[in-house]
Parts: sequence; structure tokens; C-alpha cells
Amino acid sequence: MRGRNIRTIVQELNQYLRGWNNYYGLIHTQRRFEDWTGWIRRRLRNLLWAQWRNNWRRAEELLKAGLDPTFVFYTVRQRWKGPWAMSNSSAMKQAFGPGYFRQLGLHELTIRSP
Repeated sequence: MRGRNIRTIVQELNQYLRGWNNYYGLIHTQRRFEDWTGWIRRRLRNLLWAQWRNNWRRAEELLKAGLDPTFVFYTVRQRWKGPWAMSNSSAMKQAFGPGYFRQLGLHELTIRSP
């Protein structure tokens, strides 16, 4: 967390992901890499949700991402759910899905050819 920008986190994370891809890319299946990449995206959404801290900021960020206001306010009002549960909500997935992280430059794990 440490209040860092998501772009900075992605840049630092890419160093590790490239290393994992080079080391494990020859032995694991594509399905496993897809699972890991999905988990990494969820973890990044978790960080975003936690960094926003209050519901006003969360609603503001989701509205900025272009979501329907009714959908946003329904999502934000779910106070009993923590950041990890909210990172898997349909609103967060829609606003910050694979395309968003590709745009940030997140390295996706893929199978390397021998």
C-alpha cells in the first residue's frame, strides 16, 4: 500500500513477473498462468479499493471509470465486505479488468516456446 501510485506498483511488479515467466514458462500450463495473472489483477484491485479508504472516493473513482451511478452506489454501500471481497465485485472487474491493466503495462504470464 504505502500510498503509491498503481503505475509504480505495476512497473515494480513487472520485473518479478518477467522473471517468473522466464523461469516457469517452460514447465507450467497456460491455464495455471491465466489463474496466476487473474489473481495478480485481483490483488491490484484490492490495493486500489483499500487505498481509496472511504466510500466517497470509491464512488468517485468508479464513476470516473465510466460505470452507471446506480451500480456504483449499490457496490459502494456494501460496507460489510472487505477489500478482498470487493476486489472480486462485478463493478471492480468491469472498471478495472484485463484491459485496464494491459493499458498500464502489466506483464501477463505466458508459455514460452522451447
